[in-house]
Amino acid sequence: YMLNTEHINLNSPIFWYLVGLVISDGHIDEKNKRIIINLTNDREILELLSDYYSTDVKIPVYRYSTNTEGKYKYSLTLSDETLLNLFHFIGIVGYRKTYEVGFPDPQSKYLFNFLLRGFLDGDGNIRYHKQSMHMEFRFYTESHKLAEDIIKLCIKNVITGWTGVA
Repeated sequence: YMLNTEHINLNSPIFWYLVGLVISDGHIDEKNKRIIINLTNDREILELLSDYYSTDVKIPVYRYSTNTEGKYKYSLTLSDETLLNLFHFIGIVGYRKTYEVGFPDPQSKYLFNFLLRGFLDGDGNIRYHKQSMHMEFRFYTESHKLAEDIIKLCIKNVITGWTGVA
């Protein structure tokens, strides 16, 4: 499927959202030159990305059954050499990124928010505590580099009063 190149650049918030999702719930198939994102029960996120990146023919979002009744896994595949090269340029490579992936710096607070949102939509959650009136976000990762990068970039871009708990 041909991709709409409008959002394949370092200034696109949609691109940075996609990067966050790929870091959390996607991978790069280097051999076949494609990016694949798999989400459970979050079809609408992949449908929106398909809408952004589709041209004349809509990129399909595939549905697969899981072992849990009523739950489905959804998958979106984007094949584009320019997109793949841009991922490589920012340091996101390969299928087995779990232990070594980092969190790239988009050099913009605005774009960082999209990157973080994509990541949290994949592997995190946000909680609001009524009594203490503060919010926290949590994520799970096997990559120490990823955790360190996120903390560093949150301090740089977003958070005042950051406690730095990881």
